[in-house]
Amino acid sequence: LGAFIDTGNLWRDPDSVNLDLTEYKSGAGGGLHYRTPVGDLSLELGWNLKPDRTLHEESYRVHFSISLF
Repeated sequence: LGAFIDTGNLWRDPDSVNLDLTEYKSGAGGGLHYRTPVGDLSLELGWNLKPDRTLHEESYRVHFSISLF
């Protein structure tokens, strides 16, 4: 099992970087991770804590991955 919290933002112009935390996007979630002989399997669910409806952002996202050793 795993849990995460993530926050960050992107700026096109380095001179316009704003350290005001209200300008950051945040997410949280958790998932299941299973090690197999051919690689790790991960199934995670993340929630957008403040989706921007004007950009049609989703409120959650499911992510599945297979990684190689």
